[in-house]
This record gives sequence, structure tokens and C-alpha cells, in this order.
Amino acid sequence: MTITKTENDNTVTLILDGWLDTVSAPELKEEFEAIDDKNQTLVIDMEKLEYISSAGIRQLVMICKEMRDRFIIKNASPELMDIFHVTGVDRIIKFE
Repeated sequence: MTITKTENDNTVTLILDGWLDTVSAPELKEEFEAIDDKNQTLVIDMEKLEYISSAGIRQLVMICKEMRDRFIIKNASPELMDIFHVTGVDRIIKFE
């Protein structure tokens, strides 16, 4: 997976490209931990994400718990949204 980071005002956007799985979930954790100001809003852009495993979902939930209302996922495909719905993640994470 490739992660591209952009910053704009009080928002950090991480663009995910590829698979968010057991191998790449630690990469997402490292990118999250590298954010200097946790008071910023974090946006995860999934437009190019092809697949997510339970390890990826677990990492997103952990980030959400720390960021609370400053965490947004956008551009998730209908297939990914089905996974988020079945797992109940769509009830705890804000999606755009």
C-alpha cells in the first residue's frame, strides 16, 4: 500500500492506495503517529483503496478512538462501505 500525506490548514489527509491489510496496517499506524498536532482533523481518503482486512479495520477503529470527532473517512467504495456496515464500523466512524 502507498500512503500519500497532505496537509491543509487544520486538516491532515492520508490517501490510501492499494490494500490495507496485516502487512500495511502498521504503516498506517506509523503515519498516524507521525502527525504532530492531534488537534487537527484527520481525513482518510479511500478512493484508491482496493481491499481492507480485519487488521486494517482494527487500525482505523484505534485511530478513531484517539481522534474522536476529528476523524473522517471519505471516498470509500460501495464494496468497502458494505464491509464497514456488516462490521458495524459505520456506526462509530464518520463517513463522507
